[in-house]
Amino acid sequence: MIIDAHSHMLQDFHPCSELPQTFDDLENIDVDGLCKGLDTFGVENILTLSQEMTRVRNDWLGSNELSADLQQRFEGRFTGIASFEPLTPAEQFNGPRFEQVRKLLRNRRVKGLLITPPYGNFQLNDRRAYPFYQLAVECDVPVYVHLVQPPDEWGEPFNPPKHLCTLEQVVEDFPALRFNIEHMAQPRCEDLLELMAQHPNIWTDITKLLVNPQLPHY
Repeated sequence: MIIDAHSHMLQDFHPCSELPQTFDDLENIDVDGLCKGLDTFGVENILTLSQEMTRVRNDWLGSNELSADLQQRFEGRFTGIASFEPLTPAEQFNGPRFEQVRKLLRNRRVKGLLITPPYGNFQLNDRRAYPFYQLAVECDVPVYVHLVQPPDEWGEPFNPPKHLCTLEQVVEDFPALRFNIEHMAQPRCEDLLELMAQHPNIWTDITKLLVNPQLPHY
């Protein structure tokens, strides 16, 4: 069985005022054709990740409710992952997002969380993110972590080695929480592999690595 463990399938860019809530809000989607294509490659299950980007861009990839609806409507084919930014644009704890993902997780409507510090200009080890990590522990779900620097136009650049230092602190503070580090934390792949050897709760994926000509040896 092949599982696509990192996908944003059916999650397109939307402004915060126009977020799709269900599959019915999407247009011109041929699900039967999509599933047949996946069957051709032997892909049985897709983890589809929404992505919150409200602090810098005021938009999303898809929405958390869409992730939940895809999982419920196409059970066995799609697995929903909900996203969160722990801070609001005003630098306050994101209480509304916490309540949303808490309900989704407690009702088993999604099966994991995604946090993307470089897109929101905050640090992975910000203590205001810790209630989300603790919630993931209590619900026994993984947290996906995006640490790759986004394009320059997205905002203040982050230093990748600093990101891995914050990762090490968080995995030590939450040893029972499974972390999946997206894109193998490129270009700090070797640094990540060293951390993985020390911390069994760190996992990774190789999404997009094979299209990067600088990393063929991985």
